Amino acid sequence: MRKILIIVSGILVGIAAAAGFFIFAFNSNNNQATDTPILQAIPTMIPTPEAPSSQTIEFKSPSGFIFSYPDDVALTDNTKTDTEYATLALSKKGNNGIVTVSVVDTTYKTVADYLKDPKQTVPTGKQKSVPLRDVAASDIADSESHVIAAVDQGVFYLFKADYKGSKEYWDKVLDTVAGSFAFAQPVVTPASSSGSGAASSGDIIFEGEETVE
Repeated sequence: MRKILIIVSGILVGIAAAAGFFIFAFNSNNNQATDTPILQAIPTMIPTPEAPSSQTIEFKSPSGFIFSYPDDVALTDNTKTDTEYATLALSKKGNNGIVTVSVVDTTYKTVADYLKDPKQTVPTGKQKSVPLRDVAASDIADSESHVIAAVDQGVFYLFKADYKGSKEYWDKVLDTVAGSFAFAQPVVTPASSSGSGAASSGDIIFEGEETVE
């Protein structure tokens, strides 16, 4: 009988020890879970796209047209041949995008001829009609570039934005340039009787040009 009591007591002690160990382990795990900091997702800040300056500079071409462009971009004149009235580039330091303006003699009869020219890189977007002052133009854009093009009386007008990752910025520059484009009417200065330092009757000055004395 005594042996039985000893055995039973040993079993009870073992059960109690096992229960105590289980409770200790459970509490330890809970404490570790409580002490572990909860990492919260930090929202990603999306930078606001940079906008071009609202202040503009007016470009005056001796070929008889003018337009304005934001004063935080630089204009480079790349006109080289007699068939080019203007070949211009608008760029910004630290930005790979660019807007080009071309006014050149052409064999194109319509904008459709330009769109079919394999030598040209043309956006793949839907074509729509827009006015370019007194000339009917076509507007085509995709995710990489935006073109406004027109053909009139043997002259090809092309305004093109290559985004290079800055779509919103260069679209606004393009809108400023094409939206302000205008033809400057030539002004004929009267002949001067003095003949000294005066323009002759054959001299033509386009609007917006400065007379250098």
